[in-house]
Amino acid sequence: MKILSRSLVVLLVFFAFIGKANAILLETLYASDNGGGDGGAIYFDLLTGGQGINITGLFSNTDSTSTSSGFNVYTKLGTAEGSELNSGAWTLATGGTITGLGDDLKSSVSLDSIIMLDASTLYGIALVMPSGFGHEYTNGTCAVSYTNNLNCGYSDANLTLLAGSATNIPFSNANGGPFSPRVWNGGIEYELKSGDIPTPTTLALLGLGLAGLGWSRRKQNS
Repeated sequence: MKILSRSLVVLLVFFAFIGKANAILLETLYASDNGGGDGGAIYFDLLTGGQGINITGLFSNTDSTSTSSGFNVYTKLGTAEGSELNSGAWTLATGGTITGLGDDLKSSVSLDSIIMLDASTLYGIALVMPSGFGHEYTNGTCAVSYTNNLNCGYSDANLTLLAGSATNIPFSNANGGPFSPRVWNGGIEYELKSGDIPTPTTLALLGLGLAGLGWSRRKQNS
């Protein structure tokens, strides 16, 4: 039984290490020269490559140095461009908790749940700050927003980010906007969707199986 318990611990640690090692970070920049109103929104596009991804965390640039659970992530199929003022076009993907570190620093956002994006698909993304937090962002140098040009485009082998625009009030021009081009300051932490990496369900079943085997052997030896 002790051998099985030790084996289970080793396996769980090993798979946890694999999951962490497979985390990828795509970042823009942390050099703001502009910013939005408290509780405002910033918009950009994400284009996935030939493999789907799971977004597991975010970093963002905010003027706040406190913590709040009111951070929200919205998604839509197709570009965000033209839908900044249409709340009905967006779906709340998840909430999150942001820990603000102040201007031009990587403030982490712990998501309530992962965001699953399919392969070879264009998504619009809207990030809404909680009350008391404002987006710190950068004016785009691209002639046209939502293009992979100058400081508006960021990519790696799996994901392309195209910036972008901002509003002081989410999905509304009541306080000005949409302002464009605006470049979100932040990073997207994600993992590739892969059948080779055990899911939490797979790990749970593995643990139950090993525990059951250990109980069976212990019963036979009693």
